[in-house]
Order: sequence, then C-alpha cells, then structure tokens
Amino acid sequence: MQSIVVFLACLLLVPLPVVAGGRAESGQPPMLVTLHQQLTTALQKLDTDLAQAATQLSAVGLTDSAAHQLLLKLCTDNPAVVDCATVDLAGRMVALEPASFKQFEGADIGQQEQVRRLHRTKKPVLSNAIRAVEGFDAVDLEQPIFSPQGKLRGSVSLLIKPEALLSAIIAPAVQGLPVEAWVIQRDGRILYSPKSEMIGRNILHEPVCGPAPQFHSLTSKITATKSGAGSYDCRPQGLQTAVKKQAFWTTVDLHRTAWRLLVIRV
Repeated sequence: MQSIVVFLACLLLVPLPVVAGGRAESGQPPMLVTLHQQLTTALQKLDTDLAQAATQLSAVGLTDSAAHQLLLKLCTDNPAVVDCATVDLAGRMVALEPASFKQFEGADIGQQEQVRRLHRTKKPVLSNAIRAVEGFDAVDLEQPIFSPQGKLRGSVSLLIKPEALLSAIIAPAVQGLPVEAWVIQRDGRILYSPKSEMIGRNILHEPVCGPAPQFHSLTSKITATKSGAGSYDCRPQGLQTAVKKQAFWTTVDLHRTAWRLLVIRV
C-alpha cells in the first residue's frame, strides 16, 4: 500500500504536458494546478459574496439593522471569516457581526494600509497578514460601498484567518501522500504550513531545513518569481543526513495581493 501511495504522489507532481488553452501550458504538476484552482475559487467566492453585500449596503446604509443582518449572513455563509464589518470614511468600524465582536464597534482601522488604499483607489482590496484590532493575525478583504449617486460611503470588510481558509482546502488534498503544501506572502511570511508552529514566521529567515544554503537560495527565488521549480537538500533538526526535496510553486492573487502556493515532494 505504501508503494501505491508514493507512486500516486509522484504522478501528482509530474509536470503536465503542454496543452493549449489551460494551466498545463506552464508545466505545473497536477497537484499544484488543482490546489491553485481550489484556492482561487474559494477567494473568488468570498469576493463575490462581499461585492453583493456591498451593493445591498449601498441601499440600506452602513449602520441600519438590515446592515447587521447582511453582515451576519456573510459570516455565517463563510466559515473561514471571523467577523464582518462596515467601515466609514473616517476608518471606523461602525457595524460589526457576530455579536461576540460587538465590543470592537467604533474601533479605528483607518491607518491600516488596505483601508487607506481602498479610500485612495475606490477599488476592492485584500491585505497582507496584519495584527487586527480584535487581537489576532488575519487578512482583511474589503469592497467599497457607494451611494446610489456613485459617491464612496465606506466599505464592507471580511476578516479572515488564512490558516483556516487554507487548511480546509489543502489538508484533504494532501492527506496520506508524501507531499507538503505551503502558502507564503511575497515578503516570506508563512500563511499556511503543515507545521503549525511555522505559521506567522518568515520562510526567508527561519531555519526550516537547518543549515541548508540551497533552501535559502530557493526561497529567495520563490518570493521573487511568480512560478517555478527547484530542488534542495534539507536536513531538519535531529537528522544526521540530508533529504532531497523538490518544490514547485505558482501564484494566487486577488486585488493585486499575491500568495505563493508551494507543493513539495518529500
């Protein structure tokens, strides 16, 4: 049985032949293509739901009871979302759901980069990982809210724990296979890792593979380029001999914020 699992894992990491009109043109392995599609679909659903809510909030306003109902539905429909809020032009969260986060209504997030960017561009934004005022690390997806006359009134926000979103997609896909999948920001911050203690750290600076110059050279390439492949010798703490690994990566992006998605053959 173990040999069958290893064989399937190798098939999932063999680059696809060049086929016109599809992702296979880049020579990415099927596992990476599948995870890319699933993650892209999940982000697009969040964005579509949020855009629909922004349209509805344009009619009911940012603080009406109907606004609270819309925000609560957003949270209920999307399990990876921690809380949902409307944000006024001063950068204050003026309505917040679910009720367990009510204490943060009125909190000022106007100096956060993604809020300033939305106010400047009047376009949707996805933040990098930030320390939210609620007291944990998260990413913030926001859509602008316009008045019926087309004037910016504020925004609607989904606060997402990326490890919850990513784990629900990645963990079932790689279960039982000698394969790892990671998601990192372009600055090297780890959003998802099979090693939970690595989440929130920076892959450019952390000794993930012990003294492995090849690994550090490859991670610099990963953060700098949208897609590629490479191999490296890894000697984790406690092991005397190095293990050869092969990594493939691609990029998932939304509203000009990009995540590197890595699949590693162990």
